[in-house]
Amino acid sequence: MKKILLIITLLLTASNLFSISSEDFTIYIMHFFQNRTNEIVDITIDYFQDVDELSPELTNIYLAFYSTLFEDDNIKKDIMAVIDEKANEKVKGYFNTISRTNIDDYYVKENYSPELNDMIWASYFAYGDVKYLKILYKIIDGSSLKDFEKNLFYTRVSAAWSMGNNSQQFNEVQEYLEMKNTEIAKLLLSNTQEDFDLIVEKIKDEEKL
Repeated sequence: MKKILLIITLLLTASNLFSISSEDFTIYIMHFFQNRTNEIVDITIDYFQDVDELSPELTNIYLAFYSTLFEDDNIKKDIMAVIDEKANEKVKGYFNTISRTNIDDYYVKENYSPELNDMIWASYFAYGDVKYLKILYKIIDGSSLKDFEKNLFYTRVSAAWSMGNNSQQFNEVQEYLEMKNTEIAKLLLSNTQEDFDLIVEKIKDEEKL
């Protein structure tokens, strides 16, 4: 936790003095919903103007985070203004795509996958909206899976792993699982290897593996 607070403090106070690493930027956005400030505008341009190429994974994670963040028209206006003024053409094109994306519609249309789980978490980290925890929980327990989607073992297991891990990092996730008070929620909250293995075996049985 001390490391996280140090990273956030450094980014907020001196982002224009050094190049921001992808690791530090990802940690920053993971905790944005707990530390919402207008410095997100300057930190965004300081990070993206130094990035030559994003991995497909980070491209999708940042798309999910900013698409959700842009539900606030004022933040969207401020960030897009500085992107238009200072960013290179590649970054401008990326953010123009983000600005036109309705992320919730995207989640409805896309097939579930471990990669989509990461995007849903990124949306959660924008504002801490519990609806994204509900989506992930339903993936874990299988209640939201589409009829044509089969063998989603890895998708469900990755969602379970991330939910259990994040319940240890974020009180908000822990409180959500405590509110659910189901067998799966209790296993996720314990976050032990033994209980995680029980969840995996349950998913295997349901997926007929």
